[in-house]
Amino acid sequence: MTEACRLGIMNLLFAAAEGDTESLMKYHSSGMDMSLADYDKRAAIHLSAAEGHLEATKFLLEVAKVSPSPMDR
Repeated sequence: MTEACRLGIMNLLFAAAEGDTESLMKYHSSGMDMSLADYDKRAAIHLSAAEGHLEATKFLLEVAKVSPSPMDR
């Protein structure tokens, strides 16, 4: 995995954890795979839901069409 890919995943997951729906929209419109996960297989959907960010979670499910049940570690 390239450094740019790792940085992209980190930025995606940070935006999800912070509930930054605007950044999630930007990543989605640029063609980023919104189901990318880190080394523990935590995905944006895990983080946005765990932190209680309803708007971000709804965006990931309804617009980005990520799976509602990915398995993490």
